[in-house]
Amino acid sequence: MGGGLAICLTLKALCESQYFFHGQNLGTKVKVALRGAIYAKALRLGPGARQRTTVGAMNNLMQLDANKVGDFAAVAHTLWDGVLQIVLCTFLLGKLLGPSVAVCVLLLGMLLPLNALAFKTLSRIRQETLKHTDARVKLAAEVLQGARLVKTQAMEPAFLRRLSAVCSFELYF
Repeated sequence: MGGGLAICLTLKALCESQYFFHGQNLGTKVKVALRGAIYAKALRLGPGARQRTTVGAMNNLMQLDANKVGDFAAVAHTLWDGVLQIVLCTFLLGKLLGPSVAVCVLLLGMLLPLNALAFKTLSRIRQETLKHTDARVKLAAEVLQGARLVKTQAMEPAFLRRLSAVCSFELYF
């Protein structure tokens, strides 16, 4: 019995490592494709659209949003696989331990709303942080584009204060 369990767990680990390897490769390909498409679209933007779109927003699209989609592509398989494993393990534990498993399942079910609230709060905080990140990237790009002017006019302290203020708001969230 113990040997069979060891063999099953070893096979499961080997299969999952292959899945995660190929999933990460897929996720990386999706990220690269999205970044390339966003960059190509950014190059085709007209003057009016460039006025409405900030450099920070473009960077967010190319980095953060492409990463989210790529990370989802890497682990999308676990949506059905995780549910299957939970149901199967709960069934097997129920067969082994009896009705006491129902109490644990009920407790886990009662904790789901708390988990959803935590994720909603984290999502809201992340959105606030992205606004401040966009402002920081925009200011840093502005400073870098006008670096010669900033140096000749001795405006470094003023821009450093503005950049520090924006960074402090970003780190607050």
